[in-house]
This record gives sequence, structure tokens and C-alpha cells, in this order.
Amino acid sequence: MVENFHGYYRKEIIKSIQTIEKEYKPEDNVLLLSVETGIANQYVIDLTKNAMRGIESKITKGWFPGVAPLGYLNTKTEEKGNNYIKKDPEAFNHVKRMWELMLTGKYMPMEILRMANNEWGLRTRKGKKSGGKPLSKSVMYKILNNPFYAGLIEWGDFKGKGIHEAMVTPEEFDKVQYLLGRDGKPLLRKHDLPFKGVLNCAECGALFTVDRRFKVLRSTGQVKEYIHYHCTGKKGNIKCTNRLHITQDDLQRQVEGEIGKIRIEPIFWEWALEVLNDSSQTDVEKNENIVETKNKTLVNLESERQRLIQMGYKGLILDDDFIKHKEDLEKQISSLKSNLSKIETKAIDSKKTTEKIINFAAFAKLKFANSDIHTKKSIVRALGSERTINRKKLAIRPKRYFIPLHEQYPLLESEFKRFGTDETLSTKEKGEALIPLRLRWRGRRDSNSRPHA
Repeated sequence: MVENFHGYYRKEIIKSIQTIEKEYKPEDNVLLLSVETGIANQYVIDLTKNAMRGIESKITKGWFPGVAPLGYLNTKTEEKGNNYIKKDPEAFNHVKRMWELMLTGKYMPMEILRMANNEWGLRTRKGKKSGGKPLSKSVMYKILNNPFYAGLIEWGDFKGKGIHEAMVTPEEFDKVQYLLGRDGKPLLRKHDLPFKGVLNCAECGALFTVDRRFKVLRSTGQVKEYIHYHCTGKKGNIKCTNRLHITQDDLQRQVEGEIGKIRIEPIFWEWALEVLNDSSQTDVEKNENIVETKNKTLVNLESERQRLIQMGYKGLILDDDFIKHKEDLEKQISSLKSNLSKIETKAIDSKKTTEKIINFAAFAKLKFANSDIHTKKSIVRALGSERTINRKKLAIRPKRYFIPLHEQYPLLESEFKRFGTDETLSTKEKGEALIPLRLRWRGRRDSNSRPHA
């Protein structure tokens, strides 16, 4: 654009340029004009960059960088760049009520619009020259199609979660889009649900995917959500017949059942940690002996290498033999140093891994019930390396370090509960009865304190 401008100027297509300070004509010094237009152009570029940095900064913090939609207000009292979006005390509850009525499935958008304008007195935001008028149909649909009200920010190519107070959840937003029909655009087109991408078909090996649908119930007018998982059937040329759909509720019950197979009571968790701490102390003592032995060997190898070098200097050994022996010694020294550095790390990692397994077994069920989607997926993956569905039945092959819990723990837990509920035993007698059980559990943990890699 700048090049075109200068071309028009030189050809006198542009006869004169008038600025606040002076007038430029084709017969004037062209170099001076080029410098000044270059400075002006760079100023515009810098200004644009600074503006974009400010916008990116606000988005990174979770704030919408533009004018807040109806129901919210932009603050104007903070320092530049630190203003945020807050609830509009006059309009927020009215707009939220519009969403709530829409979610019941009993009202059409125009019915809600009439109530908002005529009964609640809701008006567009009042500006210096405009606003303060009843809502129009277009404003109504802009509200119901704006993901900002679901706590999300969309600005150019950026899409993310905002920190302003949302009026509806993303799921509720999608329900409204379903009710709006063609005018609606689902927010969660790519469903991020807890079991998507972590389960495979037992027949063809393809991943299980998810369908998420909405239906308006005739009896109540409410919108009900249906979530089903099924085999994608996308695995080579295999013709899969395992195409039955399984509901998310059914799948969740089965996953919780699998978690229950490795769950341990708090008392067993405490006992297992006792064993882990005891075995860790034993490992430290063993490692000290191993390190001491290896250090002595390392000193001997270093001395042998030094003697070999002296022999080489004195010509007491042939060059070929010198090079061969020196390379062998250096390989041994390097390997020994590497082993020494790994011994302590391996012991620490082994303890951390075992402690992680024990904690997982004790708290996975509670964590699964109260965690986000990403954590739920991680828990399902941790249960086993093979997670398949066949004819709506979930099967998980437990990882090797969970097998003892599957095979031995149920009997120990049964005995523990029997002693705990036996009202004929005193507290002292119950404690004494648990001693053999505790020793059996400790013995099992001692023999399984090293998880398989």
C-alpha cells in the first residue's frame, strides 16, 4: 500500500497531501517525504503490536478483551490493562433468568423476549448516544448463541476458559443450542468425556467413541441429555459386529466396580506404608554396602589405568596392547560410575512408585468420584494396560502390581470386617485377633514391595 502511495505521488496522480503541520507536493523533496511516511508507518506498526500485546495479556489472564455483553460490565476504575469484567447489578439476573427459562424447554425465545421487555423491564445497555431500548430479536439470539455466557472466551482464533462468572455451564449451553435448532451451534462438538479414547473394542481393537444427544421430554418439556459409547469400527478391513451402544451411566458403574477390585481399607493402607518405610531403611543399608564395594573396585580400576599409562610412557608395552587395555579399563570405569549414580536414584524411584501404587489403591475410588475428566481418564488408564468392551461388558486386565490385590486382598478384608463386627469380642480381643492378619498383610507387602517394571 505504501509503494502504491509513492507511485501515485510521483506520477502526480496525488496532487497534494495536507497534514496538520504542513502540505506536501510532488515537486517537494521526495526523500524527506519517504522518511516521514516511513516513520509514520512504523508508528502504526508499533501501535498495533502494543495493542495486540495488551489483548493477548488480557486473554491469558482469562478476561475478554472487548466490550462485555448484556448482563456484564467492563470496569473503568483500574490501571490501564488491569480492568476486568463484572456482573451488571441491573441486568445480570434478568439475562440469567432468560437462560433458565430457555433450559426448561417450555418457552420459545420470542416468549422469553416479551417477558424480558414487558414484565422485567430489561433494556439494552445505555450509552452516550444510544441504548436503553427494549431488546430486539437479533439481540435475543446473540445472547443465546454467545459462549461467553457459558464462561468461555472466543476472540479470533483463540478459544479458552474465562474467569468471569458464567450464567450457564457448557453442557447447558449445548442444550440451548439444540433447542434453537439451525440457529444454534453446539459448543462441545468434540466431546471430551471421561471414557473417550481410553477403551477399545474387544472384537476389532478399534477405539470406542461417544455420541451425545439431546431430547425434549413431552411430559415435562425439559431437555434430557443422552450419552452413549460405541465402537468406531475403524480398524483396517475388519468387519466388527460388536456395535452395541453402552450408556455412560452403565460404563461408569462398571469402571467403579473395577476400581473396587484394587481398593484397600484405610487400616491396610497404614500397614502397607509401615512396611514400605521399614523396607526403605533396609534398602538404604544394603545400598551403602553395595556402594562401598563398588567404590573400592572403582579405585582399583583407576589405579590400574594409571599404571598402564606409566608403562606406555616408558615403552614397556606395545602400542596395540596399550590402546586395547586402556579402552577396556575406561569402559569398566564408565560403566561402574554410571551404576553408582543409578543405585540411589533407583531406590528412591522404587519407593515412590510403590507408595504411589498404595495410595492409588486406597484413594482411587474417592478421587474418581470427585475429579475432572482428565483425571478420570488417567485413573482408568492406570487400572490396566488392556481395557476392552465386548457386548456392553467392560474387561480390564490389571497391571502386574495390582494382581496380588485382586487375588489375596478380598480374603484379608473379609476377615478384617468379620473381626470388626463381632460384638462378642472386646476391643482388646479384636486387637489381638488382628495381629495375625496384620502379619500376613505385612508379609505379602514385603514380598511385593518391588513393583514390576
